Amino acid sequence: MHEVVSLDGGKAAEKKTTETGTKGDDVNFALTTKEMWEAVWNEFTPGFETAVRLHLGEIVTLAGLAIQSQSWESKAQAAAAMSSVAKRQRPGTIVRPHLDYLMQALLSGLQGRTWQGKAKLLEGLRDVCVHCKEQLTMEEFTKAVAALFKESKRENPVYRLDAICCLSSVLEAHAVDKFTPYWEIVKPLLVKGEGDSSDSDDASTSSTKRSERKTAEFKTHERLLQSLPNAWCATSNQTKLTHYDDVLTTVASFATLSTYHVQLSALQCMEQILSSLFPTDGAPESIEFSISKIYCIVTEAICTSLENLKFSSIREEGLKCCEALFQLPTGDESNDQQVTSLVKALRESEIGAEKSEHRARVLGLLAKAELRKENTSQ
Repeated sequence: MHEVVSLDGGKAAEKKTTETGTKGDDVNFALTTKEMWEAVWNEFTPGFETAVRLHLGEIVTLAGLAIQSQSWESKAQAAAAMSSVAKRQRPGTIVRPHLDYLMQALLSGLQGRTWQGKAKLLEGLRDVCVHCKEQLTMEEFTKAVAALFKESKRENPVYRLDAICCLSSVLEAHAVDKFTPYWEIVKPLLVKGEGDSSDSDDASTSSTKRSERKTAEFKTHERLLQSLPNAWCATSNQTKLTHYDDVLTTVASFATLSTYHVQLSALQCMEQILSSLFPTDGAPESIEFSISKIYCIVTEAICTSLENLKFSSIREEGLKCCEALFQLPTGDESNDQQVTSLVKALRESEIGAEKSEHRARVLGLLAKAELRKENTSQ
């Protein structure tokens, strides 16, 4: 680049300005393939939803052909495109035969072994089932659920976890009771590890591997606990009656002595399960739940979370669980010990301090506890 020389023979400072301007201009052309296509799309289309609706046939056809490609990357991109189309369109926009082609392409793409990026197919199938649920026939839905159950049993742990999470979302969207087979898959995965008993000459390598496995285990527990309420809330009262004690016991075990994210997910899951047992918007149909058993299962976990000194979010989730628990019908005198423990934890917790924003909620729960004791003593 030529230097700009001033009249007095000195070098001008325009060199730096010229270089900066040139670099700034070059950046505009340094686009990735994806960014370039997005720029062209945005330039020549009236808007995402409108453009997709106008070119839906071409998009679905191209994506369907790409899913049959031998390239894993092409398959994953095609599935992501189908997922985006399903999510961004209004219900009823994707009509037949386009919906037929979408379902056929996604279901056929899931067949065969696991490959890198195959989880995009799961997400695509989930989004089509959720956002186009009104257009799906029972046969198509049955095939989709069967495919997701099959993928949820794969050996690859990360892919299997993705399949389980997608399955729970589909079951929730269609309010279908498939919790028993779902729980048979999930429960063995919700088991706390007992450490690594393998021997290794290299202690540092062994320690690193143990740490990686532990991190992956925590992430698995967190995602399973987040997805569990989706499948649970879609179940019938009879199914809930069959599994409630087992599910609550499993979830409560993760509310203590685990990582922050796992504890938070466990408490959120517990609150949703407790709220679903006896809905507040109507008279409960199921009166056979053992209130005493529920109190025995969850009280310790709730008290521990209320007494947590480090994380305010853990205390707040514990408060929500306590509120859901007190919404249940009044039990008998066998619950007095658990109620006393909860009252003690509420009074001693920082969440009930005078300057706490949640103090009014705590005082309301304490009043409910006193009223509960009076009712059981009569």
